[in-house]
Amino acid sequence: MISSRTDIPIGPRLRLGRRALAATTAAVVGLMTAAAVGTLSSAGVAMAAPNNVVTTPPMGWASWNTFAAKINYSVLKGQVDALVSSGLKDAGYQYVNIDEGWWQGIRDSAGNITVDSADWPGGMQAIADYIHAKGLKAGIYTDAGRDGCGYYYPTGRPAAPGSGSEGHYDQDFLQFSKWGFDFVKVDWCGGNAEGLNPQTAYTSISDSVARATVQTGRPMAFSICSWGNGSP
Repeated sequence: MISSRTDIPIGPRLRLGRRALAATTAAVVGLMTAAAVGTLSSAGVAMAAPNNVVTTPPMGWASWNTFAAKINYSVLKGQVDALVSSGLKDAGYQYVNIDEGWWQGIRDSAGNITVDSADWPGGMQAIADYIHAKGLKAGIYTDAGRDGCGYYYPTGRPAAPGSGSEGHYDQDFLQFSKWGFDFVKVDWCGGNAEGLNPQTAYTSISDSVARATVQTGRPMAFSICSWGNGSP
């Protein structure tokens, strides 16, 4: 997989830092799991071993390195189109992963994630649908803690407090699956700042992803992004 910190250079790139090293390390050591409740067997989908570990690295593009937190529907649509027209889709790059910046931490009275309709007309399902219509797979981002990385390391468009999934694991991962996302990256900025236990948090998240898969029938790859703190 071309990680969210080492993406395909379709657009201008940003200088990388600590988070680049973290995500790259996670990709190298294979911290990519699928919450499928069986073997993924459809054409073009990474096969999963009986223990649900993805054995073929998912390949694709993610938004962080090029756009940081300045993303919206139009930006993602342009990158989807470029992935197809450049021939990368035909070469096997199938994931388009939305990273930090899509969500500014606002929930409704029921605790559901809400997004800016000016940035995401039709909501997040609309961009997932567009990605799927091009024959690609859609990925999304959150944090294991209360706040996402943009809250601690603002880059252009800092995330608001509350832009992580802590306290809403089942709710958020089910929502991602219902929107149509095939991949979820879970960062560790909030978890690290709060001193959460990586094994406990990521196990809980993995269980939530699995429950979402059972409810929707949509396999969703689960990507851990950690800097190695706590030997996750």
